[in-house]
Amino acid sequence: MHFTRTVQALYHEAETVVILNGKVSKPFTVRRGVCQGDPLSCLIFNLAIESLAQMLWKSELSGLQIEGVAEHLITTLFADDTTIYLLQFDSFQDLNEILDKWCQSSGAKFNVQKTIIVPVGVQTY
Repeated sequence: MHFTRTVQALYHEAETVVILNGKVSKPFTVRRGVCQGDPLSCLIFNLAIESLAQMLWKSELSGLQIEGVAEHLITTLFADDTTIYLLQFDSFQDLNEILDKWCQSSGAKFNVQKTIIVPVGVQTY
């Protein structure tokens, strides 16, 4: 609880500006998310995204099986980029249900316009 209050105090009434084409905007209050460039932002985001990683690892999704490696690769998370690996028999609907549940419980939203599917392997899958 002390940690939470400390972080809340650091971000309470936090203001930022946007620089666009060399012009600096008027300061505005940050209401959601973390401040870009803030040293704590990456750590706070890691804390927030860990629950999604756990949900994926504990799911029935197979992920990517790597020869000689006992564990499967289901997700990589870097900054605000999330990559999820599915095997041909994994259900895309199951993945969507996990993502919907996580978004609902965390208040996060996936930017569907920035979401891409990259098929690997034969066209059958």
